[in-house]
Amino acid sequence: MSISEHELRRKILEALKEVRSKSPERNFTEAVELHIGFKDIDLRRPENRLRFNLLLPHYVSSKDKIGVFADDPHIPALRELAEKSEDNITIIDKVRLEELKSNLKLAKKLVRNHRIFLSSSTFMSNIGKFFGRMIKILNPRNKMPIPIPINEDPAKAIESAKRTLQIRLHKVPVINIKVGDIKMTDEELAENIVAVLEAIKNRMPKGWRNIKSIHIKTTMGPPVKISLMAKRKKKIAA
Repeated sequence: MSISEHELRRKILEALKEVRSKSPERNFTEAVELHIGFKDIDLRRPENRLRFNLLLPHYVSSKDKIGVFADDPHIPALRELAEKSEDNITIIDKVRLEELKSNLKLAKKLVRNHRIFLSSSTFMSNIGKFFGRMIKILNPRNKMPIPIPINEDPAKAIESAKRTLQIRLHKVPVINIKVGDIKMTDEELAENIVAVLEAIKNRMPKGWRNIKSIHIKTTMGPPVKISLMAKRKKKIAA
């Protein structure tokens, strides 16, 4: 089974129109989610599991929630950015990290309330010393921080993070992931979804044959199925 990128994009655009028609306007910005089911793949074998970061063509959320474990050289620029940005940027310095290490409930809440995390590379290089208990909270939730080189502009790293998805297929043959929000155009959402599906398909042992189902939905809306089966041409009567 195979499907061209053009045909896949067409099917996704059709599904997105149906998603919008079945999703009444809410008093908050709904996420657009992609649900993928897998088949004929043994996740007990490490080589069949997935864990990677994917840079999308467009942002994941118009107002994102990003946590940054920041070392001194990055903190001034991050504070200035957090004041100006519409995104929810939380800065976790060494003092805040010590508080989190001693308060497991607060640490879990922080991780739960942020979509993605970054970290000054100097924190990452001393991960055992600085993170300790945090690793056990971040890792199972697939939210390990993306390192920021010490000489890189944090604003650039934040912009990249807004377009980054952390994808993981581990114990259960399902991936449920946010790929955008309802404020985005159908074309932007379709480009993000195509990027995700192509990246996952290319990492599957049998490509599309390992993908059992694909659904798109909003946060509170019903799922809409995308079929990978190409339409058969109708026979012309003699």
